This record gives sequence, C-alpha cells and structure tokens, in this order.
Amino acid sequence: MDNTENTLRAVVKALNDVVGPAIDPSDGLAREQLRLVTDYVKFAQQRLDYLEARERFELRHGLALAHAVESISGLWSGLVRDALREAIATGEPLVADASASAAALRQATAALGGAVRRAVREAQGFDPVLRRSVEIAVLEATEPRIRFERSWYVPLGFDPAPGEVEPLERVINGP
Repeated sequence: MDNTENTLRAVVKALNDVVGPAIDPSDGLAREQLRLVTDYVKFAQQRLDYLEARERFELRHGLALAHAVESISGLWSGLVRDALREAIATGEPLVADASASAAALRQATAALGGAVRRAVREAQGFDPVLRRSVEIAVLEATEPRIRFERSWYVPLGFDPAPGEVEPLERVINGP
C-alpha cells in the first residue's frame, strides 16, 4: 500500500506543529517560507493521483508539437529531420502503452523537446516567411500546454483569473 499521501499529510503537520512554533515571530520571511512550503506540499498531495496522466499529457503535447514542426516539410537539414522523426517514432508507441514507465515517458518527452529546439534554432536562419511558419506552428501547439499548466497550478492561487481556468480533469486528456 502506498503511504505517500499520509506521509505528506504528516509532513505538513510536523511543519505546522513543530517547525512553525520554533520560528522567531519577528522573522516574517521564515514564516512566509514555511507557509509556501506547506502550501506546496498540500498541492503535491492533491496532485498525486494525476502524476501519470501529467506525464502522458506532456508526451502527447510533445508529439503534437513535433508533428507540427516536422510537417513544415522540405526545410529541415537531415540532422533536424532525423531527430524529429526518431523522437516521434519513439514517443508514439508509448502514448498507448499503459505499462510504459514514467521515466520512459519523460525520456521520450525530453527527446521530442530537444528535437523541436534544434528545429527552432535551425529555423532562425530561414527566410523570414518560412521562419514565421515555424514560429506559428510552435505558438499554436503551445495553447493546450498553457491551458493545462493553468489548470495544474490553479490550487496554488497565483492565477490572475482562476474563474476562467478549466478543470484539470477536462484538460489533462488533451491535446
């Protein structure tokens, strides 16, 4: 049985009941930091059940971005084209593989990100119209990621318009 959630609850209790009272009341920065740490541990506890889904979202997003960039055909050097195709070929089977480890999902996502970064760097030397098509592909593929990140982090209270944020359960299965 996984005791992670109980352990995190105990961590928050220890911080509040033991560490908190030991902090000098005049040390406002230390008190603020304690509150931020306890809030983040509570946040992590709330997100435990979504960690695998987050890894899969990130892989799907990386694949969508790599496909969008790769589809701007005829532009890429062999090195960039091969990196994009290899990263896509590695990532695609993992999306549907329920037994894929979190480490494998992260590694495939990182490879996709690296291939896209190479393409974006190479695109800096393109004709302005072609470079713009790459920039637009990246920006368009980024919108679902922003929606996801806002939903993921909304419990921390930093979003300027939390009422506009979609529920995590709705966005985590996109793009």
